[in-house]
Amino acid sequence: MKYLAIEVHGEILVMNNNDELGGLIDNNIPHTVIGQVCTKECDTTCSHYRRGTCPCKTMKDVDGHFIHVLC
Repeated sequence: MKYLAIEVHGEILVMNNNDELGGLIDNNIPHTVIGQVCTKECDTTCSHYRRGTCPCKTMKDVDGHFIHVLC
């Protein structure tokens, strides 16, 4: 299962690409898929991030957690 960073009403949410994203589409909720998240709870413990090789952009989700998004 992939996790995606999705902007909904100016907030960044982490959602899976199956059920949660489908709910937005089914309910015609305007959203923008920013990109794929490294893992559901990617933070500075990510080995790619620590080595400086993570190709992702660091963002904060709606809960204030740091996430890495492959844009």
